[in-house]
Amino acid sequence: MKKILTTILILFTLIAAACSAAKPAAGTANQSLSAETKLIVGTLKLEGTAQAVTTEQASKLLPLWELRKELSANSAAAPQEIDAVIHQIQSTMTTEQIQAIDDMKLTQQDAMTFVQGQVSAAQSSAKQSSSQRNGGGFAPPDGGPGGGIPGTGSSVSTPATTTAKSTQAQSANSSNAASSSMIDLMIQYLQKKAGT
Repeated sequence: MKKILTTILILFTLIAAACSAAKPAAGTANQSLSAETKLIVGTLKLEGTAQAVTTEQASKLLPLWELRKELSANSAAAPQEIDAVIHQIQSTMTTEQIQAIDDMKLTQQDAMTFVQGQVSAAQSSAKQSSSQRNGGGFAPPDGGPGGGIPGTGSSVSTPATTTAKSTQAQSANSSNAASSSMIDLMIQYLQKKAGT
């Protein structure tokens, strides 16, 4: 759960950094998303609707998104290879699903709002899990033993610290890092959906 929360926090920070680095003019928050980002956010938003990805589709989509992740890590990958994988992903989905995603008319602002929702849900789930592990009692206060406070000898990093370090390390290529994090989120969703 901690890994998912950290991934979502990194994703949110990188999207925010990419948007602020671009210093968009007034009104550009409604710019369209790339086909890939639109597919990720749209597919996740279809969950709970009549057009949600089925278990069978998830099994077919999972290796395609894993291939897409491999290509993003390979600097020698040609744009045509990436386009071919995205096209294959679209072909694996139904016409109705693609139309439902198109009808969402997703923008950068929609993507950021969606990610914020994912962060809130993950934080809520993490707090609930923590409370259950502690028997409903009180958890140690932040900064207590293992809290990662300077001078205490603790080397534990908080998600915020991890996110900040990750953002600094990847600031030179924040758009690719955000894409990679979003792909990770998609892969986790499909793994759960496919039962793997």
